Amino acid sequence: MLAIAWVVGMSLGATSWLTWMMALTGLGCFGSVALVPEERSGFAAAANLAFLSMILGGCWIVALATRATSWLAWSSFVAALLLVLAALTTVTEAVFDRG
Repeated sequence: MLAIAWVVGMSLGATSWLTWMMALTGLGCFGSVALVPEERSGFAAAANLAFLSMILGGCWIVALATRATSWLAWSSFVAALLLVLAALTTVTEAVFDRG
């Protein structure tokens, strides 16, 4: 979703700083999956996803305050909520796998 928002935002001339923050957060999502060590992968991935959701939540607040492109601002809010859900799912799975 973040990569799609970046591509569409770039092609439609949306607010540039928010468009690039969506792209960087999307790269961070891929990085949190690829770079986390195997032993504590659930907790580290959940922490990374929660951090990325806070970044997107902050971007959403700033985007509303600066009257950035509205569809991109609200898509960052939706992405932040989805990342919180992914972080909660990941940490719950890690707790149950731990035994």
